[in-house]
Amino acid sequence: MVCFGGGLSYGGSDPTVETEATAMTAAPETGFRHVSPRAGEPFLHNATRYLCAATYLNPGYADDVIAELLEDEQRAVAPSYGYDVAPVLLHGLRARRLALARDAALTLILIVGLWQLTAPTTLVLMVGLCIAVPLWARRYRGVARWKITALVGGGVAFLCFGLPLLASLMAAVNEILPSGTPEVGEEYGVPDESALGELLAPAGLLVLVIGAALFVYNRAVADTLINDMAPGVRHDPPAVTSPRVAARVSAAARAQHGNVVLHAGFNPFPGAGTVFQVWSMVLELRAARSMMDGGPQPRVDIDPIVLNRHVKQRLAALRGEDLAERERLTGLAVRDQLVALGTRNHQFPLIDPQTRVPFSFASRQTMSAVICHPQGAARHFLRVTTGTQGQPVIGPDGDVLLPAVDQEIEVSAFVHVAVEGGMLYLEFVSTVLGPIRESLHVIDRLQDRDPVAWALLETLRRFGTDLVAAPVRLVRGGWGMLSVNRRMDNASRRSAEPAHNFGARKSIRESVSRLAPATYTAWLDAHKYSKLFERRVTDAILDFLEQSHVDTGEYRARVNVLHNQGTILQNSTVTGAVAGGAGAAATTMGAPAPVAPGR
Repeated sequence: MVCFGGGLSYGGSDPTVETEATAMTAAPETGFRHVSPRAGEPFLHNATRYLCAATYLNPGYADDVIAELLEDEQRAVAPSYGYDVAPVLLHGLRARRLALARDAALTLILIVGLWQLTAPTTLVLMVGLCIAVPLWARRYRGVARWKITALVGGGVAFLCFGLPLLASLMAAVNEILPSGTPEVGEEYGVPDESALGELLAPAGLLVLVIGAALFVYNRAVADTLINDMAPGVRHDPPAVTSPRVAARVSAAARAQHGNVVLHAGFNPFPGAGTVFQVWSMVLELRAARSMMDGGPQPRVDIDPIVLNRHVKQRLAALRGEDLAERERLTGLAVRDQLVALGTRNHQFPLIDPQTRVPFSFASRQTMSAVICHPQGAARHFLRVTTGTQGQPVIGPDGDVLLPAVDQEIEVSAFVHVAVEGGMLYLEFVSTVLGPIRESLHVIDRLQDRDPVAWALLETLRRFGTDLVAAPVRLVRGGWGMLSVNRRMDNASRRSAEPAHNFGARKSIRESVSRLAPATYTAWLDAHKYSKLFERRVTDAILDFLEQSHVDTGEYRARVNVLHNQGTILQNSTVTGAVAGGAGAAATTMGAPAPVAPGR
């Protein structure tokens, strides 16, 4: 196979083709590099808002974001589809700081209370435990292993902590109740009101102090969710004081826009969602019979660089200026992408030899070289992605009849076109990224709420769980914050080993998203856009082959099978001939037999 591109740089300067990262057009013409800094956007997209909110609503998610994006500086970053990783990481760090301050305050209150006011503090803890255990049991009732773990852990905790607390509470009750057992016929004594007041008054004061600490935390979270993340409000991301952390945040923000993807596991498309359609075909590149005089069909050499460029331009035309505004796929993004396995030596060309950080951008000439060498260490794909944010319905008078609706799914197609062994190989993979979980849409329902009222409600709702779990969370969160630099250093040392996995493990968007569209209509939309991409790819290749005088008879037959995969008859009565498949035919001899009544 010969590449005729020569000095041709794949991609060109056509603005309809380069639909992302336009600041990269000044990149060096050879080799790999890091993505240039980009100006931050002043407003948060909806998906970014939901992910930022998830760091406050789900502490475990904040820990996952920090572990994936921060604690290993040498790890690649999964491409972002409709969101930005930098605000999510910054809010994750802030959410963990706020939670750590809350848990430290609650733990300090409990320590001082047990030291100075043992009985009232024990009473408050027992009440909080009674509130928290049913909530935890309900949360994990669908997972059998969690039930077993909770049962065993609860039993051990009760033996270690519950019995001493219960003994302290019983001792306090014995001090309140009168001693001795009344004789038959005598009136039972009543608790000493002064002793009962000595127990309940400090306990009530302790509840107020704990509630005040929780309210301060919840009010800070409410201001962030309701005010700072409101739609259309200019967003100022949280600041970081550590230069090392700030550098990693900036590097992750740039890497998400790169065109080189190193993946850690089996899936070469991290962040793209669930694969729901895969097909491929192989075609002999022989001259068209109309060009021959009855002799054998010689092989035709085609340039894979020009072919990929042609397909890319045809895909980008789905949002071309020649289309009516209502017909354009306004959310369409088409670009090249190199995919490679992340387990590499730090001296591998895709790894920066100075910092051992994966390069995230390949120049145009490098992309062309990879296309010409399909057996290389990296594989080239055309990645075309579109969201389903929709367009408003405009009436004849220009009035908005229906607003635009975002179904929050991202549909992508990865197209691999290669020329190898004198044959054309075409591969098509469709993926769909489901919507963000409905529980994280709470910030949309909070926009009309009063932050103070919401903070008070959250304080009451989470009083028991936050109080009981505070010491455990403090130990876990404090250790996680104090050991960040140590884990970053350990990851840096491991990256110098002969084999290290530099690939992205997971996408922070996928971890809080549904595996599939939430509605059947969204599923239909996913298939619709996949079919649009599929048809445009196959037609573009057909046009190119015809222009190159390649015999397209076999290709047409295969595409016909692809677009018409047969006939499905379900719950139907057939009275005539039926044929399905490529080249199938059916003939009815005579009139069809009548259908019996009731059949």
